[in-house]
Amino acid sequence: MSPLDHILTKLQGVRREGDDFIAMCPSHDDRRRQSLSIREAEDSRVLIHCFAGCAVEDILAARGLTMRDLFSSNGGDDTRPAMCRWIEERGSLAAETLPMVRSRRRGR
Repeated sequence: MSPLDHILTKLQGVRREGDDFIAMCPSHDDRRRQSLSIREAEDSRVLIHCFAGCAVEDILAARGLTMRDLFSSNGGDDTRPAMCRWIEERGSLAAETLPMVRSRRRGR
C-alpha cells in the first residue's frame, strides 16, 4: 500500500478534487466541510495541509500516524532513523527526509 493510500484509509470524508484529495481534519471539529488537503508529490511523499491551521504532527497523531507514514520506505529498512526538515510545496507544509550520513573517525 502506498503512503497516500495508507493515509487516506485513516481519514473520514475523503473525496478527490482534481489531483488532490480533501478530508475532514481529525485534529479539530471539522463538521461543516473538509479542511484537510492531501496530495502526493512526485517522489511519493504525502503532503498534508489543514486550512484551519492544525499542525501536521497533531493531524497524524489524531489517527495514530507518525511523520514516517508520509514517506515511502522504498523497500528499505523502515526502522532506521530519519532526519527531516519542513518545506513548503505548492502551498502545503511537508516534511522532507534527509539522508543520514555516518561520520568516520579520522586517524584510526
